[in-house]
Amino acid sequence: PPRGQKIADADIVVCNKTLLDSHTMRLAKNLKYIGLFATGYNNIDLDYCTQNGITVCNAGSYSTNATVSISL
Repeated sequence: PPRGQKIADADIVVCNKTLLDSHTMRLAKNLKYIGLFATGYNNIDLDYCTQNGITVCNAGSYSTNATVSISL
């Protein structure tokens, strides 16, 4: 089934590198939270989320220490 149908009854979606645009999320009437296993938000329609009260959180600093170690 299409992504929108898979999340239609979801309150929470946890994903990584999954496109969640307004067309996909419009079917998820109960959606309140999207958790990303990534640092960016580029796959999420943040305007749609803001307009519909959906909280979006990413894994913002999960690799900070590793990145600093590599660059030193």
